[in-house]
Amino acid sequence: MSSERGFRLLIVGRHADLGLALSAASALLGDRGAKGPSAIGPPLIGVWLDPVLAQQPPATLGRAPTTQEARFEIYESVSMEGIWTLCAVSPLSASAGSDCCVLRERLIASLMRERATYAQPAAAAMFAPVFDEHASLRELNACMRRLRCVFPGRILDEIILCDDVHADAGEGRRRHFDRVD
Repeated sequence: MSSERGFRLLIVGRHADLGLALSAASALLGDRGAKGPSAIGPPLIGVWLDPVLAQQPPATLGRAPTTQEARFEIYESVSMEGIWTLCAVSPLSASAGSDCCVLRERLIASLMRERATYAQPAAAAMFAPVFDEHASLRELNACMRRLRCVFPGRILDEIILCDDVHADAGEGRRRHFDRVD
């Protein structure tokens, strides 16, 4: 992961809205990319499908700072009426990890713990990792195996790839997301 502050997480209320949410995220990140390469911001590392958290994501994820569990702060978000929320997230603890797969694992664990505090069951909550288009197939498969082992039944079969599209006329980079089943 880059040295930029944190990462992005897309929270989507229903699987049926995933395409719409990815298109919106591409457009939003594209608008920022038009302001120059440095404006594109942190990478999107995953999509959390959850009807409850899509309505109102918490400001922080994880337990009290005295525990060894990873903690995350959602320091910025943009949403569309509970359908999807694009969050800028920053790790608040060193235990979040710097390896992208470990980071995803700890993020999912924090999301699951947060979700457990709500009265509605988290049965529908699922995670779809987003990988950079330049990620090796070996890295991608290893991370998917690890996440599926740690969170059985919670990792979507589809994988989302992010590619940076270099626009003409000095518009800067744009991000585009493709679903791979």
